[in-house]
Amino acid sequence: MKFIALLKNELKTAFPWILLALIIFLFVALPALYLESDSRWDSFERKTSQKDYSGFGNYSLGRSTSMTIFGPGLLIASLAMGVILALRHFYVPFFTKTWQFTLHRSVSRLTVLSAKLTAATIAFIIALFIPWLTIYSISCLGRLFPVPPSMTTFVEGILFILTGLVAYLAVAASAISTARWYTTKMFPIAFAALGICSIFEMSSIALAFVLIVIISAIMKIQLIHNFQTRQF
Repeated sequence: MKFIALLKNELKTAFPWILLALIIFLFVALPALYLESDSRWDSFERKTSQKDYSGFGNYSLGRSTSMTIFGPGLLIASLAMGVILALRHFYVPFFTKTWQFTLHRSVSRLTVLSAKLTAATIAFIIALFIPWLTIYSISCLGRLFPVPPSMTTFVEGILFILTGLVAYLAVAASAISTARWYTTKMFPIAFAALGICSIFEMSSIALAFVLIVIISAIMKIQLIHNFQTRQF
């Protein structure tokens, strides 16, 4: 019950950002999807009239495809949300001096941390994964695009979303660290940034997922250790 109460409170703090992401999805992503559809059909009809069928087989977020328009936006939104939620969950309590109140109640530190991590995961699912799933599903409709996007495109979108969770863990670990900002306090952020850049250099999506799991595990272990041992 204590975990549920903490989770509800954390979700309440994340709600404005979830709402903002959904508003952006409704008023930007969907119109952009249909504008892109018109553009793709014009290009398709022009190429087929010239019997040029190149460029219609490689559909992914990293190339010129029907879903490319959402790739950078999804990545930026995910990273921004991860950073903002981490700042709200771990930096703001230092300024408002609420850590002492939160941690000195009859609840374990691990429960408090678990509530924050669970709330962040739920926020990403509601604000990014469900909209992305919706966009992809709409894109696969019969005549929206000449060639529907492949499953690889959808998986790449999930990978983009997971980079935001890596950013969340990195900023959280940095916030909890007791080191000075000019020493090793920024190491988790630098490590995560290097890892995210490396993800996009992977030769396959499977390797990219393996790398993101490893980075997330390292960040989470460091965060749990620092949160359990730090004096607030």
